[in-house]
Amino acid sequence: LAMAAAGGLALVVPCYNEEERLRSAAFVSYLTETPTVRLIFVDDGSSDGTVPLLQKLVAAAAGGAELLQLPQNCGKAEAVRRGMLHALESDAQYGAVGFWDS
Repeated sequence: LAMAAAGGLALVVPCYNEEERLRSAAFVSYLTETPTVRLIFVDDGSSDGTVPLLQKLVAAAAGGAELLQLPQNCGKAEAVRRGMLHALESDAQYGAVGFWDS
């Protein structure tokens, strides 16, 4: 977290029922190559296996990612908004915050 936070970039990634589409290995590879980026995955109340997949991804990312779970589906815009607020209200001091669609 310290490497990604120190002026780095936080990217919010909204996810809803992405179990079949989410390429975990690609995200982990990206984080390995780009240690100044922290990914904040926001599960928007998925009803499939997205949450366990994201939990494994976060564990494999060795501090480069985190998971924010919303209790019910609120829509992509609200998931992005909550992820942005989470990033901006965290103790980390990001140089920039953006979003990346999953």
